[in-house]
Amino acid sequence: MRELDRRAIEDYGIPSIVLMDNAGRVVSETVIKYFPRVKNIAIFCGSGNNGGDGFVAGRYLFNKDRKVSLFLIKKPSEITGDPAINLKILQKLGITPLTLNTFVSLSAGSMKGLPYDLLIDALLGTGTKGEIKGIYADTISLINSAGKPVVAVDVPSGLDADTGKPLGSCIKAKITVTMARMKKGFLKKTARKYTGKIIVADIGIP
Repeated sequence: MRELDRRAIEDYGIPSIVLMDNAGRVVSETVIKYFPRVKNIAIFCGSGNNGGDGFVAGRYLFNKDRKVSLFLIKKPSEITGDPAINLKILQKLGITPLTLNTFVSLSAGSMKGLPYDLLIDALLGTGTKGEIKGIYADTISLINSAGKPVVAVDVPSGLDADTGKPLGSCIKAKITVTMARMKKGFLKKTARKYTGKIIVADIGIP
């Protein structure tokens, strides 16, 4: 999948930010289709391209009159490249992000009672290796304990996309919107309780 992504950008000349926009759009469309009554949405974003997909999804959902709350692993000033461009658009739309270390401490490890109907997991992507620790593990536990439906972007954070095994802490998604092709780890029995329903989304990769 990484090779297909590289070819789309380098060989066919499709800008990476176009692929990111397509990915975020299909995530937003999935939310609207499967959860049409959802109004308040919390999006949890890492600092890489997976987080960038989350920022784009937030913009499209905002444009569909959903209330979007944004939580970041890193400070906005530490996010670079295509994700930073999409984050700045959200900020100009009036969506103020909160860093997750602040949120986790403020929420005292619980999201129960908070006004979110649905959570979007855009923390970690397919390249994740090694045990999930620190703020990522804390945030995954927080999301899983919320009792709300979760839509994962490309892969549930903490799941090894090749082996289908959790890397310690792992998001338990209701739906996983995976980009371009099925990830082989999703076909393993160990992955089923984490991926939920899998939707393979076309984002324009030849």
